[in-house]
Amino acid sequence: MPHDTYQSYHRFNAITFDTSSCRDDYRARLNVMTKDLQSLAPDILLLQNVFATADNRYNTAAHLARRLGMQCAFLPLRPKLRHLDGRPTQSHSGLAILSRHAIVSASHIELPCDPRDGQRIAQFCDIELQGTHLLVANIQLGHRAGTDAARRHQIEKLAECLAGAHDFDHILAGGDFNAGRIEPALDPIRNLAGFAVAEAAPERGVDRLFAISRTPGYRPVAPIVLSESRTELDAADSATNLYPGDRPALACELTLTAVRPAHVFPVGDHPIWAHTPHFGQFGGQSAAKSRISALQTAAE
Repeated sequence: MPHDTYQSYHRFNAITFDTSSCRDDYRARLNVMTKDLQSLAPDILLLQNVFATADNRYNTAAHLARRLGMQCAFLPLRPKLRHLDGRPTQSHSGLAILSRHAIVSASHIELPCDPRDGQRIAQFCDIELQGTHLLVANIQLGHRAGTDAARRHQIEKLAECLAGAHDFDHILAGGDFNAGRIEPALDPIRNLAGFAVAEAAPERGVDRLFAISRTPGYRPVAPIVLSESRTELDAADSATNLYPGDRPALACELTLTAVRPAHVFPVGDHPIWAHTPHFGQFGGQSAAKSRISALQTAAE
């Protein structure tokens, strides 16, 4: 390795979980999922079908963020009346990204949709892990019968957007893809030009995680790696007999390798900056906005 670089390794755990909105006894089930997620202690948590009342009295993402000690970016979607404790309640079922590391900025793009299936969104966060910027994408794609073509277009649009994320060398994309383990509709993500892609999927279900790394080019880049081990959150609570959600949450450990410039040097297990960094090499809050807003430009 060149003398002016220092390689550091960041290990973190990521979970993708469909929280099933306000299904069943919502408050009891919320306690079950909180307990289960606390035991897994994720560093990054991707949530879909996130229930929140219009008055924000109940908000699954905010509750989990408080109990797990994480930052939260919540995106409210699909406003309508849903039943909570048997009563119709104006509410949202949205997306959320939770992180133990700093969420620098957040954004989203509209994906193609089918009127029978409703609005579909991809949510993004720029997360800083000890000076390295990780783009996290949270997705819930179409699932209704007869909307396969729309889902293919959604995946193609998402892949196009990720390919245009030029300010990020490492991407974690996860969520509810509503696609089988070997479904070719996912190939636009699996085969992103200029990237190495690793995929994790549960034994059953349609959720997955993609670890995506820009391949070496004009600068040295090492990959983000998915471990071989998988954990599935799929057990009924012994006290209530409630499951945390309709299907298993998928948990994986990842290792991200960062290459530091010459003005960074290690002290113990942690890299120390010789000068105060401003969001990596891009500089300042305006650059943080530029990194994430470029995704929207790529999607237009």
